[in-house]
Amino acid sequence: MRYFAQVLPCILPHLADRPLTMIRMPEGILGQRFFQKHWEQERPDFVETITVFSGHKDERHNYIVCNNLPTLLWLAQSGTLEFHVWHSRAKPGPDATSTSIDYASSLAAMEASVLNYPDHVIFDIDPYIYSGKEAQGAAQELNTVAFEKGKEVAFWLRELLLGMSLDSIVKISGKTGLHVFVPTRRTLDFDAARHVSELVGRHLMRNHPKDITMEWSVSKRTAKIGFAGYRALFDSWRRDARASRSRQSRSLGCNVTENLVDSER
Repeated sequence: MRYFAQVLPCILPHLADRPLTMIRMPEGILGQRFFQKHWEQERPDFVETITVFSGHKDERHNYIVCNNLPTLLWLAQSGTLEFHVWHSRAKPGPDATSTSIDYASSLAAMEASVLNYPDHVIFDIDPYIYSGKEAQGAAQELNTVAFEKGKEVAFWLRELLLGMSLDSIVKISGKTGLHVFVPTRRTLDFDAARHVSELVGRHLMRNHPKDITMEWSVSKRTAKIGFAGYRALFDSWRRDARASRSRQSRSLGCNVTENLVDSER
């Protein structure tokens, strides 16, 4: 809890106004963990929620929105160690095409609302280059060769984005990969944003076919950099910057500067 209080100025701008999904571990990282997307239990008065219509089962669900320090500390006290937020904000603004805040009455209303317009796209750079020390069937561990290749792909992506007059921000994932954030005005809905970002990813893959793959099968990703160029899905989420990870390594994900990444090239 002390950690979250200290990083409040850094973490709250990334949480505010976004529906929240939690990974909770009330007994700590060595105990049982569970994924909680909706909050139907009682909650303190200072905790804000929004109701969102889900087209999967024609249901309405309540999501927590972390807009203040008491909510952040209450979530930490309840065993939340990972915070995952939507790619969109439940708050209209001058950058948004939609001004509707009707998220609950119907699927059509939800799709017309400001929550259906992401304010960033994430490119996921995930090295599938193994150190050789992993146990049989285990996931790849962090190693220098893999991370160096991931950085190289990140710089290829940055060059491509700069050619499109798009700024980008690099975030270490807290595990083995990198996430490249591209802030966007809220003028494209999730379907359009996903289509554009997939085109970017496939263009980059065509330029570097020996290094990059967009295959989902692990067997087809081995020895390459897995690249997801379309992480802009409605009702999907990202791990929040400065949030801890539910692993014994005590890692966390955070934004890093281009100079810091470049210095390690």
